[in-house]
Amino acid sequence: MRSLLGMSARNFCSVVVYVASQLFQNLVALGQLKIMFQQAITNFNINYDVYNESRTFFSGDRVTGNISFELKKEIKISTIGMEFRGMAHVHWSSGSGGKKRRRRHYSAKLDYFRIKSSILQDCGAAVGGLRLQRGTHVYPFTLQIPQGDFPSSFRGVHGIITYTLTVTIYRPWHLSKSFVTELMFMNRLNLNQPELWSPLSGTNSTTLCCLWCASGPITLTATAEKKVFAPGETVKIVCELGNSSSRTATPKAKLLQKQNFFMHNKVNRRLVSQTMASMAGHPVSPHTSEVHTELMLTIPPSAPYSIANCSILEVQYVLEVSLGVSASPDVTVMFPIILCNTSAHNPPALSLPDGHQAHHSPSHHHSVDLKRHDLRVQVQTQGVGHSCLPTCLRELVVFSIMLSTVKSLKVSYNPINEANTFTNGDTVSGQVTLEVVKDCQINSLSVKFKGKARVLWTERHGNTTVTYHSKEKYFIIKHYFIHDKTPTEDDTETLITTERGEYYSSVVAPGCHVYPFTFQIPFKKMPPSFKGADGKIAYSLEARLSRSLRIDKKDTTELTFVPRVDWSQDPELREPQHESKDKKMKLFNSGSVSMDVSLEKTGFFQGEALRVLACIQNNSSREIKPKFCLYRKHCFFAKGRRRVHTKDLLKEVGEPIPPSAHQKVTRVITIPQDIEPSISGLWHHHSGAQTEEIKFPIAILRSPQVPAAPPYPETAAPYPAGAGAAAAFGFANPGPPQPPPAALNPFDPPPPYGAYNLYPPMTGFGTERQ
Repeated sequence: MRSLLGMSARNFCSVVVYVASQLFQNLVALGQLKIMFQQAITNFNINYDVYNESRTFFSGDRVTGNISFELKKEIKISTIGMEFRGMAHVHWSSGSGGKKRRRRHYSAKLDYFRIKSSILQDCGAAVGGLRLQRGTHVYPFTLQIPQGDFPSSFRGVHGIITYTLTVTIYRPWHLSKSFVTELMFMNRLNLNQPELWSPLSGTNSTTLCCLWCASGPITLTATAEKKVFAPGETVKIVCELGNSSSRTATPKAKLLQKQNFFMHNKVNRRLVSQTMASMAGHPVSPHTSEVHTELMLTIPPSAPYSIANCSILEVQYVLEVSLGVSASPDVTVMFPIILCNTSAHNPPALSLPDGHQAHHSPSHHHSVDLKRHDLRVQVQTQGVGHSCLPTCLRELVVFSIMLSTVKSLKVSYNPINEANTFTNGDTVSGQVTLEVVKDCQINSLSVKFKGKARVLWTERHGNTTVTYHSKEKYFIIKHYFIHDKTPTEDDTETLITTERGEYYSSVVAPGCHVYPFTFQIPFKKMPPSFKGADGKIAYSLEARLSRSLRIDKKDTTELTFVPRVDWSQDPELREPQHESKDKKMKLFNSGSVSMDVSLEKTGFFQGEALRVLACIQNNSSREIKPKFCLYRKHCFFAKGRRRVHTKDLLKEVGEPIPPSAHQKVTRVITIPQDIEPSISGLWHHHSGAQTEEIKFPIAILRSPQVPAAPPYPETAAPYPAGAGAAAAFGFANPGPPQPPPAALNPFDPPPPYGAYNLYPPMTGFGTERQ
């Protein structure tokens, strides 16, 4: 400040002029930069072709169109990319607005598909990008909506479901610029369900006041002609009314919309209800009965469609018919209805080539010539109406395009035994068969061999449904026949060559092509194949074909994996089991009952005879009967929870034992040949006598045939305890466990299956049946 005060007037003016000139130059530079960014690309448009009057698309439809823009000067472009995305997003907040202003936000997002492709790309030939001259540029594109049960487009209070096309222009040393347009997607609803076209009917009644002041009944019976409607359609409601009260009643009808927004856990949700349409009929006089009236309620044409296939957003409609009485609650009947585009879901069929049949409705004669991207389709239809012609053309275009794409893709394997099973170390050989009807470019063709376990179940807690799921992968091995990327040294992703050591061509000629492959099942501890109520263990082969701007095509087949058990390496399977139990009788019975039960071993083969030896002392005052039961137990685990399924397989009852008697019981139970093997102790055996039980966990092993066991020798009771219990009943001593084998040489033959302890130990079995 002192320097400015001491400055002369001439110098001060010079400083002001200099600062003003610098500021003006900066403004000019910023203006030029702004003009460069804003005016380089103008009039950008994303145009797509529509095939119906509603401008909607369905699952599996092809979307064709072009992008156009105008350049004010020559620029360099590195890439013009396109992204086709379907997603759902919900968001809401709750809380108070006081001094602390604490609000909690809830948000959830769900992606249905996300497909990226390039419309224009610099492949490296041009230095610094592709040069585009000044003028108008147009680039066509083609893409396909994936097959799937996707919800219809929707925009609500707290959530949206959108299907967008985003085009992004990338320029060297410039910020990328994106342009977005939205497609109207419609879910295909199966309208061939009789319940959708059946009438809806409901009855309700009430009385005014109560006790000796009660009036006559007020009754309402409402009927709607069907359950499914289209926006803009008029709903006809037939009402049968009865008003035995002293007040006037007015029939009313309204359409309610309920928007439900959920978090992924289904615990937090937000409900928004609003009235879409309403109307009132003629009043019904007091003491009037058997009144017939009709209400005509028009659904707004802009009403969104019903949505029931989205996990975070639902749109429901309820038709509410009521009889309003002054100073009293209304008599109400409610109908849930569905809104969809019925005309779009039931398009008339066309006469297709190759013997495909069509059904026509009497109308006019049309001759249409449609041309899109060198695809010329001439349609000659007899009796197809004007309103449905665009939909029919779309179906015919899709059919013609399908004839020119991949005809089939199939993966198969070669069985190695009559049972068609595999085990550790086995070689799985097979082939991928690809059939095409014309030359096509393939980005990648692969086959994947994987083993995994997966569990999934739901539980209802009040009004909330909780989903429990978990999965575990044992191995994944992937081989490529054709790959658009440079091969790596990853052992799980191998690029397969031909017998001559050459790579397969990415351009496939018309005809049937066979690609052989070979996998080896890993030498590791894995459970056998299994399929239960809430989970499964699967070992599968999956072939996948990827092509540019197309949905991947895949085929999957499952094989049966069976690990074998070596008794010498798993001594727990040969260990006998023994347990004793005493119980004092109650409830109109005196005395006690004691049991001493033994099993010869823990592991049994399919079809083998299982012997149960029991010494029963009946010191009670009543007759008792020993009962034997073989049951299975499936346990599924996820997120710290457990789901249990049990099923009785065999039940047998022994001879009665009189009071104050001692008796030895020997029971032979033949294990079914088709019983499934054990997985980590899911199979149990249970034998019991009247009110007391003794349970033994057993392991079921896979075996084709098992000879019958020799008869039991006569022994004295009671059963001896300890390690000598098995010998007392004629059971052989399993002997000490064998030491593990020495380390293997990589070139030695595979070791026996038991060397890797493929079967799980029998410890940790639950002793309580749930």
